[in-house]
Amino acid sequence: MPAKDSTIFLGDLACAIRDLGATDYDTHKLIAGMLGMNLEPVSLEPTPPPPPPPPPPPPSPSPVPSTLLVSSPPLPELSPDSIPLDVESTLNKDGEWIPEVEPLPLARDDVGGYDVPPLEPLLLPNWTRGILGAALATRGAGGTLDVERVVETLARGENVHALPTIAEPTLGRGVQLLVDKSQAMMPFAHDQVWMLREIKRIVGDERVEVQRFKGRPGQPQPGIGQNPTRAYQPPPAGTPVVLLTDLGIGQPMFADDWSSVSEWVDFCAEVRRAGCPLVAFVPYGATRWPARLVKLMTIIQWDRSTTAATVAAIVSRRGGDLR
Repeated sequence: MPAKDSTIFLGDLACAIRDLGATDYDTHKLIAGMLGMNLEPVSLEPTPPPPPPPPPPPPSPSPVPSTLLVSSPPLPELSPDSIPLDVESTLNKDGEWIPEVEPLPLARDDVGGYDVPPLEPLLLPNWTRGILGAALATRGAGGTLDVERVVETLARGENVHALPTIAEPTLGRGVQLLVDKSQAMMPFAHDQVWMLREIKRIVGDERVEVQRFKGRPGQPQPGIGQNPTRAYQPPPAGTPVVLLTDLGIGQPMFADDWSSVSEWVDFCAEVRRAGCPLVAFVPYGATRWPARLVKLMTIIQWDRSTTAATVAAIVSRRGGDLR
């Protein structure tokens, strides 16, 4: 009950109330007011703070320059000719031939806006023709005239009944290409397709016979009937047989589509009895090749360290007993 600028104090108010005999609160306020005092009650609780001001509105985004606006590219339209497929045949459980489709080739990712890295084949493209030419060529019956033999025959006073010729390398006999489709070769599926196309381009599409197998050619596959696989038939004598396989080197755990070294030895013997040279492109180094198979076929390391010169040296070194 504070007093304003006055010489009257609370004691004077108390004496006035006593002398006037005032007993109610309203009379007390009236007396106090006449003495220049205020009897209004004063709250002892602190005044609550004012509510915080509302947060300022977020700044409006600045306009994006028209040069930065990017629209999503439309999805590409695919035509049947835009995805080349390599279709061959295989045998089902009823002994009927059914089509088998090779993996789709790698292509541009138009939706993501960037290029999928192109396939880098296991052989250097610039060396492929020389490598395959050296690996697949056989000695032809015809060739250029062997002048030295003719001169020697005439010098001995003998008659020349037939003109001798020098046998030259030829791809005219074609190729039987055996492609391993086992689980171990799945990482090399696109390389097999690439190699198949290169062989057909170099040798000629009509001269390449393609067969697919798992484990080894002609091996029955478990769980697909009694005789799901046609018995292997070697090509005519002199035709090179080419394998795209790992020879069972990289078999995955629990895989059942592979053959032992002994089974591969039996296959090599069958091909050699038919009079056909046997060449295998293997995507593993020479230290992992089975020693028994190295003696029975020409194995070429299927990677970028291989050159036409190294293949020619291998073929020349093994030509006497394998070709």
